[in-house]
Amino acid sequence: MFYAEHTWGYSSSIVEPWHPNVNKLDLRKSLFALKANESASRAINKITYFHGETSISVHKQLTFGAINPHDFPVIDVLNVSLESLFGHRHFEILEKDTGLVVPHQIGHYARGYEVNILVKLDAKQKKSYVIRDIAAPPLISAGNCAKVAVEGVNDLASTFAETLQTGSVVTPYKLDNKFFRIQYEEGQGITSIYDNINDKELIKPTSKFNAFTPIYEVTPVKTTQYEERRLMGRNRKAVHTQRDIGKLLSATVLEDGPLYSRVEFGYQLQGTNASSLILTAYKEIPRIDVDFRFHKTSVWEPENLYLALPFTTGYDNEEFWVEKTGTIFRPRIDQLPGTCTDFYALQDGMCYQSSNSSLIIATPDTPLIAMGDIKSHEIKLCGEEGVNNIDDVYAWVMNNFWETNFKVDLGGFHQYRYSLLLNDSNNVDEAFQAAKATNYPVLGYYSFI
Repeated sequence: MFYAEHTWGYSSSIVEPWHPNVNKLDLRKSLFALKANESASRAINKITYFHGETSISVHKQLTFGAINPHDFPVIDVLNVSLESLFGHRHFEILEKDTGLVVPHQIGHYARGYEVNILVKLDAKQKKSYVIRDIAAPPLISAGNCAKVAVEGVNDLASTFAETLQTGSVVTPYKLDNKFFRIQYEEGQGITSIYDNINDKELIKPTSKFNAFTPIYEVTPVKTTQYEERRLMGRNRKAVHTQRDIGKLLSATVLEDGPLYSRVEFGYQLQGTNASSLILTAYKEIPRIDVDFRFHKTSVWEPENLYLALPFTTGYDNEEFWVEKTGTIFRPRIDQLPGTCTDFYALQDGMCYQSSNSSLIIATPDTPLIAMGDIKSHEIKLCGEEGVNNIDDVYAWVMNNFWETNFKVDLGGFHQYRYSLLLNDSNNVDEAFQAAKATNYPVLGYYSFI
């Protein structure tokens, strides 16, 4: 609560960012956040210990635990990080109580392995999973033509076509599974996300930008740092604001296995030294996760960073819903006349709802969204002509333009998460349950017994 209090810090944080009081209050605010993080971590540790989590111990059977913290059933991918697989090389993972084999995929991170397990849990249910070693699979013959040549690159169109027949394929040019067909092009980005279940394109044809395109704005200072920001008024930008649209430079397949496919998109974007999207498409869940990673440069001038969210269910009868703390409502419809329509602070996310399906966007890290034209424009309020519920939507990732009390320096390494989910329910409450389950996933741990 102290960290989120209205004023970030000292009153001259914009005009004198070097002032000792500015930097001291920055440290104090960070301390509040760190204390909250420590308290939350200790609470989670108590919960997992109560349910059986242990310290690492070799020469013992490794068990994974999963707990559904929600009052409704969930299907999720449990993720547990381990530095070692403790001698297990070829194995399968089973539900401990039933002995049923469950799909899993082994990923990697800087220190070791990520064990990913598909879990299906009832409300508040707990399950345990164990490893069972199996024989090594037979070697694959290259036949008359090696699908992967000596350089280790898979680039044969025939191989991609064969792989797609098994249910999914991922290449530097496309990703296709039973839920989504995603296409991306150099220079343009993610040009299509197609709903394979309902045969609908999920990117609005009228959108100015492609899906998850990063957009950077900076406003040259013609007066003073304070005055330039004041003159922006309700726009939070100026007519002379400079805007840069992220340009896709590369697409690299990182992982492809039974549970998910993962691709990294490298972007050229002003205001950053490096910028990329890590897209994960799941094969048993109608969900796409996007991690937006970037190395932000330090800029004193007013700036904004957005991600374009140009989505639709593809049906004509859809409405746009968002969740604020304590309520779900339709922006620009279910709000007081004369109130703001350009940006909204959310809790768990947003949803395009039709009578046929729901398209949900979960936003666990950056709860601010912008609606409408991101260029400087005449401000219209709720109830005025031309203010529509269906409009362009952007994740407002960061900004530094408030005149006082807030931090001006956004430089550093950052990563923010977003998830796109499909749901065949026409119940908006159920849609936001799915967003909540994504933001607060299944709690996992390991034990050695």
